[in-house]
Amino acid sequence: MEAARLRVFSTAQAGRRSLEATGWCAIERPFDLELDSAKMFHDSYVLLGFRVDRYRIPSALLKSQIADEEQRLLSRSKKDRLSRTRSSS
Repeated sequence: MEAARLRVFSTAQAGRRSLEATGWCAIERPFDLELDSAKMFHDSYVLLGFRVDRYRIPSALLKSQIADEEQRLLSRSKKDRLSRTRSSS
């Protein structure tokens, strides 16, 4: 019981520099983080879920922001397209 509770999923992990948080949760209930014997044991088996949360920017939003920045740079430079060195900076 104690080993599972030590590694229970924690939203405090989101504050770390990692883009991923992991930990144990009640099986079939990823938001139930209160582990007790009634939730963990069935006959002689230990049943736990493993929750993985990944923090990332949606690709559509990222592409939209890049396109907006490219248009801003193009309008400022009054060119039809950005050079390779200009588009990567």
